[in-house]
Amino acid sequence: MHQWWLFCVLAVCGVDHGWCARPDVGPFLGAHLSSAKRWQQFRDVKAWSTNHGITGPWSLGFIPEFGRTLVADKDIKEGEIILSIPLEAIFTPDRYTTPVPARVVDEIASLNSGEHLMISRIAELIRTGDEPFGPYLRASVATKDVQGIPSCWTSDESELLSRVNLALGAYVNYTRSSWTDDYHKLSRLMPQLLEGISLDDSLWLRSWLGSRMLSAPEQIRLLLGPDIPGTRIPLFVPIVDYMNHDILLGEGIEGYLSPTPGLRMIASRNYSKGDQVFLNYETGWRMSISKLFVAYGYLPNLMSESYIGADFQMLFQVSPSDLRFVDIGLNTTRLQALCRWLHASEEERKRAKKFRDLGLIDSVSFLNEVLAMREMWDQLQVVKRGLDSLHSWVEGFPKSNPRLQTIRSLYHTQKGVAEQAILATGDQFPYLLTVDGLPPAHFVTTPGLSIPG
Repeated sequence: MHQWWLFCVLAVCGVDHGWCARPDVGPFLGAHLSSAKRWQQFRDVKAWSTNHGITGPWSLGFIPEFGRTLVADKDIKEGEIILSIPLEAIFTPDRYTTPVPARVVDEIASLNSGEHLMISRIAELIRTGDEPFGPYLRASVATKDVQGIPSCWTSDESELLSRVNLALGAYVNYTRSSWTDDYHKLSRLMPQLLEGISLDDSLWLRSWLGSRMLSAPEQIRLLLGPDIPGTRIPLFVPIVDYMNHDILLGEGIEGYLSPTPGLRMIASRNYSKGDQVFLNYETGWRMSISKLFVAYGYLPNLMSESYIGADFQMLFQVSPSDLRFVDIGLNTTRLQALCRWLHASEEERKRAKKFRDLGLIDSVSFLNEVLAMREMWDQLQVVKRGLDSLHSWVEGFPKSNPRLQTIRSLYHTQKGVAEQAILATGDQFPYLLTVDGLPPAHFVTTPGLSIPG
C-alpha cells in the first residue's frame, strides 16, 4: 500500500506540461547505464564542471522515478549561492567532433519504417553534424511551432521532425504508445552514440539533440545584423541540464559581474543535505538568458510569446507603454519590408501610394505596412535603450579574456546595427507622416482591423 501511495504521488508530480517538476527523463549521460558507470560519469561531470569554474555545494544524483538530478551536498541556508557558472563555461566553442557510428545511424534510420525517408534525412544530419539542424529538433508538437525549419521541409516532415524531437527525449509523452516505443528504441541506441567519445563531445551532443540545456532556442531570439562566420556558438550549461524544474519550489538564476561575468543561483529557502535542488524556469532564468543573448549578439524575438515581452521589460527596465509594439514584433518579414521601403526611390513610393489609391493594393494592408515601419522605429528605440543599459555590464568583461572580448565585439556590432537602422528609419519619417489616413503614432494594428484611408 505504501508503494502504491508513493507511485501515485510521483505520477502526479511527473505530469509534465513544460512547467511541472518532472525532468526530461532522457537516455543520455546516466539514465541507462549501470550504477557503477553512472556514478563514475557523475564524478567525471563534476570534475569537468570544477575545471570550467562551475562551483557550488551540490552533487549529481540519480532518482529512478525522476532521472538525473542535482542534490545539495550540505545544508544550504537561504541567500547562499547554490550554483555559480562563469560566462566562459556557458559560451563554450566546443563542437561535437567524433563521427557517429554508422551502425547507430542505420538503426535510427530503421525506426518508423513508413517514414524511412524523413528519418534518413535526420540520420544523415546527425551523421554529418550539420549545426543548423540543432534548432529544428526543438520544434514543438504541442503548438505546431516549426519556426526556423527551412521551407524545403514539408509540413508532414516538420511534424514528424517534432515527433522525433520527443522521441529523442526532450519531453516524452508517455500516453502515446508510438512515441514511447520510439523513445525506448532510441534509449538503447544513445549509449552507443556516446561510446568512446570525449566528455565535452557528449555534453555538446546532449544539447544538440534537444535537451534542456541553454542552447539559444530560435523562438526567443532574432539575429539582427550580419551572421559573422565562426561566431554563432551554441550556448549550453551542462549542470543546469541535470536540474528538474518546479514553478513553485525552484530557484531562479541571475547574472553577475564579479569576480567574472556569469550566472548564479541563490537559494530562496533552506535546503538540507541530500535535498533535490529544483530550478524555476519561470523567473530569473529566462530573464538572465535573455540578457546573455543580447550581450552575445542576439535580440529577443518579441513576437514569439507574450512573456518574452515581460522579460524584455524587466531586463531593460522599460515601461509597459514602451512595449505596445509586441503585437507586431521585430520579425524578419517586417525587417525585410522596412529595408525594401528604405531603399525604394521616391518614385516607387509614389507609385505604391497611387496603386493603393486606385484600389490595386488593399488599403488596410498598405497602411499596416506603413504602421509596421513606424512601430519598427519604436522597437528600435527600445532595443537601443536596452543595448545601452548593457554597456557597463559588457565593458566589465576582462580584456585579457579573448572569448569574452569576442562577445563584447558582437555586442558593439549589434548596437551599431540598431543605431544605423534608427537613423535610416528616421530619415523616412517625413514621408510616413504624410500618408493619408495614417492613425496616430504608436497605433498597433491587429489582423482584420478596419482602418480609414
